[in-house]
Amino acid sequence: MIVGLGKDYGRTGAQVCLKWALQRGMAVIPKSNNAGRIAQNLDVWGFELKKSDMERISFLNKDRRFNDAAVFCKNRYNAFVPLYE
Repeated sequence: MIVGLGKDYGRTGAQVCLKWALQRGMAVIPKSNNAGRIAQNLDVWGFELKKSDMERISFLNKDRRFNDAAVFCKNRYNAFVPLYE
């Protein structure tokens, strides 16, 4: 669906995702070492997603986290364990 929206807007799926987050007022910090992708990441200001498309993307939410830093750091480095108990 995201790739299809990208085609509708003449953008990449990644640009659609970035724009969705920005239009929601979220801080977005994309990362890439590829010059072309960096340029694409910066090229998200020339279009707006329609309200219906924003809602369609939001509907994809499954209330899951894939990168939960608390679990990762606790298991690997005990970063979230109190120093003094």
